[in-house]
Amino acid sequence: MRRTLRLGRGAILRTAAARLLGALCDLQIVTSLGILIAGFVQMPEISFYHESIIMNAFWLTLNSFFAARVDYMEDDSKRAKIRQSGILISVILGTAFLCFVTHREDEKSGDWNILVPGRCYLYHDKSSVWFWQGWFWVGGQAFYGVCLALAIIPWTWPIVEKATSGLRHWQEMLITQWTKSAAKLGAVRFGHLQGFDQFDFPRTTKRILIFIFMTLILSLYWLVLQLIAVYSYGDSFYPALMLFYLGFAIWNTFDILDIKLSNRSLVDGTETKWGFGQVLPLVLLIAIVFNTVDAIKGARQEVSNKANKAQEKPI
Repeated sequence: MRRTLRLGRGAILRTAAARLLGALCDLQIVTSLGILIAGFVQMPEISFYHESIIMNAFWLTLNSFFAARVDYMEDDSKRAKIRQSGILISVILGTAFLCFVTHREDEKSGDWNILVPGRCYLYHDKSSVWFWQGWFWVGGQAFYGVCLALAIIPWTWPIVEKATSGLRHWQEMLITQWTKSAAKLGAVRFGHLQGFDQFDFPRTTKRILIFIFMTLILSLYWLVLQLIAVYSYGDSFYPALMLFYLGFAIWNTFDILDIKLSNRSLVDGTETKWGFGQVLPLVLLIAIVFNTVDAIKGARQEVSNKANKAQEKPI
């Protein structure tokens, strides 16, 4: 009885978490679209400072899309299709806006000018400069958009399945080769050597080098699979995913706070005053409370219905 109750509670928590994840994902879709549309409306007069704030705020919503894929990518319902389409539109708009921002903030373009108001700002995150002037992030977003489109369009599913099967096949092949190299290296009995004159240095050295090479190749391939899973599609090591998403969220939050605090003495007008646009998003956070209550109530009802159906089945 106790195991059954614990199992029921776990099922309720899992179902409620999935329902809540979907509701929060919907909220983030609307938020991301609102952020990007507000940015596009202000073009081309938008300042570099504001476009950077908009881009980092969008990346926070993009991070939530990454984390919520377990919900919207494994559901074939009409609601999930609408959710996937909304995310795809958001990613397309976000990639276009990032292209615009990256081009403008590239010092070679001539738009960046520290002597012209609105054409510069203070920042401490140099990742855009390190990673090919920000085009690395453009490629990552575009790659995610392409993978998302391939995954939600029915006639492209065979392509996705073939690609994922190929990745799994290469991984299994590398694991097999690594296991063979480890077995050959383990066959060398270092403890039973009678003397250096009886030790086959060339063969043993070759086995050690092959084992090290296969270990490096397998590790590199594993990291590539994690990067693909983080940025687009596929299975991954879940703790690594969670650490990445948490780190990405902290990174973007730091960038927003850093830009706001570093440029507060340079911003003119009513930038720091709270108005309708600042108060409304915080008030809308109350919707999360309603979503949580609805998710828990719906999960209890769903688990209860499944339990009743299971009891009605003949033994």
